[in-house]
Amino acid sequence: MTITLIEREAEPILINDLSWREFKAVEPGDCFMERINYSQIIQDVLSNHSTNDIANGTEIQLLFDTQRHHYQVLNIGWKQQIRTYGVIIHVDIKDDKIWIQRDGTEIGIANELMAAGVPKEDIVLAFHAPYKRQFTGFAVG
Repeated sequence: MTITLIEREAEPILINDLSWREFKAVEPGDCFMERINYSQIIQDVLSNHSTNDIANGTEIQLLFDTQRHHYQVLNIGWKQQIRTYGVIIHVDIKDDKIWIQRDGTEIGIANELMAAGVPKEDIVLAFHAPYKRQFTGFAVG
């Protein structure tokens, strides 16, 4: 997060708070924290995992519920005579934290989110049991 100091001596200006999508008046000299837009970061990171596996006849689908903050990457199709359907990645935003429910990637979605500017304290590895999360170095919930 960045802190921005408004030093204008004119009328109050409107600042867009990205985490709540609201505008609020800021008086000259006010100080505020600019929140990272987690929804957009998640969509950008998950979009990088949307390459279809044409050789195997499977399709990657992105499901983004931006109103309720649920994001998924699905693998759907047929591999020879066997149906393929599965969640590769499932991420939610709850209580201003990013909850990784499923991560079927090699690189790790948490690593990609941190590279995009999300602090470790705001990422919960929800696929670990609650009692194990304290040992991950990430948020516990």
